[in-house]
Amino acid sequence: MNSTLTTPASLDDPAPTAWVRSWGAAPQAPDSSVSFLEPPLSARPRGHRHLPRHLPHARPAHTFSFAPRNEETAAFLAMFPGEPVNVDDIIAAHLQAAARACAHGAKVYAATVAPYGGSDMYTHQGDKAREQINDWIRTSGAFDAVLDFDAVWRDPADPRRIHDDLHMGDRLHGNDTGYAALAESIDLSLFD
Repeated sequence: MNSTLTTPASLDDPAPTAWVRSWGAAPQAPDSSVSFLEPPLSARPRGHRHLPRHLPHARPAHTFSFAPRNEETAAFLAMFPGEPVNVDDIIAAHLQAAARACAHGAKVYAATVAPYGGSDMYTHQGDKAREQINDWIRTSGAFDAVLDFDAVWRDPADPRRIHDDLHMGDRLHGNDTGYAALAESIDLSLFD
């Protein structure tokens, strides 16, 4: 795989590191959500033909938008500025990113959002949004392939949660076994 684009700290950030993994937060506005793609895509090293599009399970825009606002989460959420987004905003950002990547000759692979039930960031409303986003990623046909990280990590006994063997104890972040499972789930022939 050449590189992975993930959501930067703010999608309005003019110069995030877009061709390496950069964990991020909620976009501030979908209309400017992929302006950061233009320089990296047009200046990407020769041979970069694939753009895996991944909103990391640890900090997807929907998680912060729907996270409970209480004493336990207030300081953490204050680190991530921006207006809350909804499902339509996230879909619009994905479509915009995919269109720009395709315009530069890159294939786009989208990853579903992993479950996070039982974490401090969990809300039922946020989980419903996660399910809607994942359904859209799986069925929209907007991407050259789908990396179904939700299916890899979810606990069959409770699909809202990451399987106990795959998270690092916070029900939000994967452990080494969890990330290995994600890596093993990717069909490497996508990158031929």
